[in-house]
Amino acid sequence: MSTQTREWRAAEFLLKESGLTLAQCVRLVLDGLDALPRELGREEKLRALRESVRLGAETWAQRRSSITYGEAVERLLAIKAERSKRTVQDIRQCLRKLGEGEGGWKGRLLSSITRRECAQRLEELFTSASRRVKARAVLSGLFNEGIRREWCNDNPAKWVTPPRIREREIRALQPQEIERLLRAARRQSGGTCLPAVGLMLYAGVRPQETARLHWSDIDLNEGEIIIPARHSKTGGGRHISICPALRVILEQAQGSAPEQSICPSNWNRRWRQIRRAAGFEHWQQDVLRHTFASYFAKRYRDLNSLQIMMGHSNQHLLRTRYINLRGLSAEAARQFWERDTQRRKNIRAWYELAG
Repeated sequence: MSTQTREWRAAEFLLKESGLTLAQCVRLVLDGLDALPRELGREEKLRALRESVRLGAETWAQRRSSITYGEAVERLLAIKAERSKRTVQDIRQCLRKLGEGEGGWKGRLLSSITRRECAQRLEELFTSASRRVKARAVLSGLFNEGIRREWCNDNPAKWVTPPRIREREIRALQPQEIERLLRAARRQSGGTCLPAVGLMLYAGVRPQETARLHWSDIDLNEGEIIIPARHSKTGGGRHISICPALRVILEQAQGSAPEQSICPSNWNRRWRQIRRAAGFEHWQQDVLRHTFASYFAKRYRDLNSLQIMMGHSNQHLLRTRYINLRGLSAEAARQFWERDTQRRKNIRAWYELAG
């Protein structure tokens, strides 16, 4: 029996269970060879063909398990349903904007979207650098969830270079500015706005988190504020110690029903009126959170405790954005924490509890 005959019989035997004819298999091999550089040697061609088959099989299997971008968005929103209403709304608006309209991905398999397409669509739809950074983060979160659930193998948004954002400096409020703000809050609506202002100033609670809190989230007996995960911007709950200056403010509102909101009705309008009455024509968002972080760092120099109370996963944001000690004296920091607490002797005890 000739060598050629033996090879044909061996090929027929190997293909017996495949359901493919010898001619079909030869055609597939020739198609693969056409895609390879002609200068490759025989062994190199065999290795390249095997690798191509392996990669192709993985891609084919991935596409079978993948779902469309639109389906992935809806499933992600269902997973994030426990997050705050505002957070879920932001995610929905961002991802649907990417999915709809001309060139949208709604009907595309999630696994088929490329890095180049991510970069191009983000640049087209989000003109400001800050919005593009936020949209990139949201899109990256979708692909990360896709990887975990085997809808895709890669996160192409992760490789898109984010635009550089020039952060505006946010300085801590000076003592006289804090005095004007608290005085205006006491006068507004019979002082019902003061607890909300106190939480933002003396506990670093975000404005949107403050608006979601109820008196049941304030435990004066244990001396802590409870930020439930569903109310948190980051989706993680945290506890913040009540400092003596804040306790003075909160105790004045004792007797409020547990289910009652910390913020009175028409809060946004009242809050604008307070700032205007305090002489603030231009107000930087989160300035009270920055003030809390800066005064804490100046007075106690304990970034570990500050990080926990701020709800940050690390200290990077504290060091690069929140803490601003420019023009902040040690005496100003002392006055900040000891304000309205002359009759209290537990300033240091609170710090030890916070630490």
